[in-house]
Amino acid sequence: MVVMLGQAGKDAGATYINSIGGKVVGRVDNPSAYKVPLFEMVSAGGNNEWAVPMTADGRDVAEVLRNDPVIRKNLSDKLKKSKVNATAEKEKLLNSMASDKKEKILALVQEYESTRNYKAKENVFWRLKNSAPKVANAIADEEMYEKRIGALEKKLDYRDGTQAYGVSTENAIDLLSDNPEKAEGLMVFTEGGPEKNGLLFPEQIGGQELDTMIGADGKSTRSIKGLRIPYLEEGKTKYLIAPDVVFVGAPHPTYLSMNRSRAAQLVEDQLLKPLLKEMDRGWKPPTAEPGRVSSFPNKPYSYGRALIPESHGDPFMPRFRLTPVSEAVRESDGITTGTRNKIERVLSKEEAEAFRDKIYEMKKAKPSNPDLLSSHEVLTSRPRNDEWLFKYDRGPSDDYYKLMVSSINERELFWPKNAYQSEAAKELKTQESRILKENNGKALTAADKEEALVKTMDKIFDKYGIKAFNVKTHPNNGPYSHYRGTFENPKVIILADPHGFDDFATSKALTGSRGQYLNGLMQDLGVEDKYLVIKTVPVEMDGATKEEWEAVLKSTKEYRQKLFAKLLADNPDAVIVTDGQYAAEEMKGLTDKKFTSIKRGNSDDAGIKAAGRKLAKLDQFSGRTIHAERIDIPREHLTFIARTWEGTSGDRVIMGGGKEAGKNFHIVRPDWAVNNDVILRDSTRDALDEMIEMLVKAGEPRPRERVGEFISRRMDENPYFMKKFQNCIDLLKKY
Repeated sequence: MVVMLGQAGKDAGATYINSIGGKVVGRVDNPSAYKVPLFEMVSAGGNNEWAVPMTADGRDVAEVLRNDPVIRKNLSDKLKKSKVNATAEKEKLLNSMASDKKEKILALVQEYESTRNYKAKENVFWRLKNSAPKVANAIADEEMYEKRIGALEKKLDYRDGTQAYGVSTENAIDLLSDNPEKAEGLMVFTEGGPEKNGLLFPEQIGGQELDTMIGADGKSTRSIKGLRIPYLEEGKTKYLIAPDVVFVGAPHPTYLSMNRSRAAQLVEDQLLKPLLKEMDRGWKPPTAEPGRVSSFPNKPYSYGRALIPESHGDPFMPRFRLTPVSEAVRESDGITTGTRNKIERVLSKEEAEAFRDKIYEMKKAKPSNPDLLSSHEVLTSRPRNDEWLFKYDRGPSDDYYKLMVSSINERELFWPKNAYQSEAAKELKTQESRILKENNGKALTAADKEEALVKTMDKIFDKYGIKAFNVKTHPNNGPYSHYRGTFENPKVIILADPHGFDDFATSKALTGSRGQYLNGLMQDLGVEDKYLVIKTVPVEMDGATKEEWEAVLKSTKEYRQKLFAKLLADNPDAVIVTDGQYAAEEMKGLTDKKFTSIKRGNSDDAGIKAAGRKLAKLDQFSGRTIHAERIDIPREHLTFIARTWEGTSGDRVIMGGGKEAGKNFHIVRPDWAVNNDVILRDSTRDALDEMIEMLVKAGEPRPRERVGEFISRRMDENPYFMKKFQNCIDLLKKY
């Protein structure tokens, strides 16, 4: 089964189906009835864009109309009338309610109107929406009209909201639709394309409709069964007869989140009903993943968020990267995750200044491997060249994975300190009672107990911050980044205390500056990538006190004992190294073998050279020269999705401070990865040249060609456009 989200996803699937002999056509029956003007795409808030029709001198047509006093007044009067109607509708709905329900709904309305915090206000709105949807809709309309009236007096700014709810986009639509003749006169029409209507392909209007799909047998279907899929073998094209794979689509999750009242029905119509139809003719849906239960098709769909299963991430990925809610914000130098606030907003003045200094250093840092500075790579994505394409960590074997997962008691590891335990126990009981009530008294499942614990940890963290816990990252992040390297015959096994916060971004142990110095030591010894790093504790502990360390070590003792019992039994000849005070102390209880201890200090390379000299005296490494330089982490130690710059250039992640310390992280891209000039492959450049030539032949603008430049070129190429565009320019003089 292939599920495509959003219209672009559906179009991609439809294009593939057509390429292998199926047939999917456009959503619009008569695209020749449309005429498309020149437009520019602008930001419309979030990931949304808005198509702005342009005048001959490069202005927004809707903005030109807004500047007409008469047109603006007409729309303002219309909006004011609509607002009065929305208010009247709200009052009518409230007055028609039974007195007991009216009192409850009025209380919600008053709470909504008095709430100022955006998130809190949104939560109240959805409580109101669930209790009285028509009242909620009337209030939403009332607010929207009020905002639109105010926005009409300012220049249109499409970033003032999402495409579905932005006041400027709504005003632009009305300005254009209420004044069709004036709007059309101001627009520039290329008359390009086969139909002379500005379209190269009919599917550009509305995309492709999967419901129109015709399969190999000429019948309506969603399956590619029987179609011929081409593939190359020894330089020759061969064909595979497609199995019974069903293609279905659904609205994009962002669209669903903005249309919650219709979300369930949209998913039912576009995704679930087509699947049921395919089941009726004999198709079998995929089985549920191990440990999970599929309720399809026995239960009706209910729209809502769900945790991403850990099986969908790399082994030991931080759980905050698998959340059902986006808690991140883009910044000029990277991503802040774990919060919707920019990190500087939650820092003191002194912290913010130090934060900016650190960011500057991190941006300017260079990789140790000059081959990474390649213009043949898109350095902000994973490597794509043949040398690195298949170099990545495949994860531990099942027995090691299960051992590491099962030997950690998370309740004990993440439970608050003594001073907060009674409050946490009381809160946990409250959460369990709530879930019991919601489940009509049914016994709590393991998932219910986990939910209660997560809610409890959130409550304690929100009230007291990370100081309430022994670990130094939010407890609901779970244990993560347990290891880095190979479990298959490692020449060296390193037990290392956590260092820095890069592990959060890479899901691997010690990939920041300290880890890169350790890797440099391994390269000096000739070990290459054949070594294994295990974190003393699979959580971050930067800044932890001795008492906090002792508590965390105690709660993870079984983890180290079981893991190292197996590791040392499987690898009796491996050299043992410890990095850090607590790693050295713990190793004494894990083996009788001699090991080399690296002592940490104030610098990231502290103790590396001294330990290297000791190791160089061993027979395995005799005669090796120790440089103790920082060397980028091997690709074999990183995940498949790791971007080219991960594990390079020192530290890449900073943890935020203030009340959100332990929860928010700032991931910094280095300048060398952002500013590289990519050299396109010949095949890619040829394909782009063909597309540009197609645009020019069709009479459409070239990429990045401004409206004025396009008009000048077309007037030079065809005298017909001289008169046509001059009429547009003459009309503009009236505005």
